[in-house]
Amino acid sequence: MDLMLGTAMWGWTTPAQDCYELLDTFYGRGHRLVDAATNYPINKRPEDFRASETILRQWIQANGVSDLQVCMKVGSLDNMFTPDHNLTPSFLLFNLEHYRQHFGDNLACFMIHWDNRSEPEAIEESIVTLSRIRKTGLNIGFSGLKHPEVYQPFLTKYELSTPWLQLKHNLLYSDRPRYGSLADACRVFAYGLNAGGLKLDAGKYRSDSSLVARSGKEQPDTPPLIKELLALQKDWEQHTDAPSLQAFYQAALLFGVHSPGIQGLILGGRNRKQLINNLNTVEQMQALPASPWFDELHALHQRHAPADRVI
Repeated sequence: MDLMLGTAMWGWTTPAQDCYELLDTFYGRGHRLVDAATNYPINKRPEDFRASETILRQWIQANGVSDLQVCMKVGSLDNMFTPDHNLTPSFLLFNLEHYRQHFGDNLACFMIHWDNRSEPEAIEESIVTLSRIRKTGLNIGFSGLKHPEVYQPFLTKYELSTPWLQLKHNLLYSDRPRYGSLADACRVFAYGLNAGGLKLDAGKYRSDSSLVARSGKEQPDTPPLIKELLALQKDWEQHTDAPSLQAFYQAALLFGVHSPGIQGLILGGRNRKQLINNLNTVEQMQALPASPWFDELHALHQRHAPADRVI
């Protein structure tokens, strides 16, 4: 299971100094994959546009690192949550050159991001550009595709084997079924595992948590799934071989680690302590057999996720 460090909240709920500590910790544990995007953080503050990539570049330069593997997503034109994007060949190649200068040898993957198009001709044009980029030695990939079914035939036509694909996947919702055969042909990384930062204890939400920031509410709604997880928690406490289920992120990571068709996880963490907990939990969950613990979580997922979003 490949682990990738997420940067979506950097420069928003995660200040720069904490981001540097997250990178120090992640890199120090031997991990190298980092996810980034031009429009991070998506906090609807134009002055923060590209703040996340700036923080990442500053850490790279300060530490003289050349073996990080940055996955850079481009296409969105702002951080205002609008559908505005530009995926023309010239724009993609312009951004590629920018990030080659920005990250040097640390640039490992160049991805299309935020694509709402359905026109095969326009999408094929982008695929042809990615094919040219792949020939330079970079990995290529996709994230946030509204019509993945239009993309899939072009992978075969241009012999693009195992591109990277990022999709949302958690106990409440999974985009893995929607991506269908495209996902089958890709190296799939799951994000949103923690469902925005759900808590088993509703009293533990912080004002700077990502779920609070994104929802705009002081107290996020508690989904019915949480009640079932609390019941599962009591049951698992009776089994000495059961994984720990004291916090939602533990269930989330167990579900992500053992989900079929998922090759990598994009991990968040507001601070060093949270990231260490996530890394340790992934190691623990990987050492566990999938059954029966994953099976129980999967059954819970089937009951609560929309019918077309169930793995």
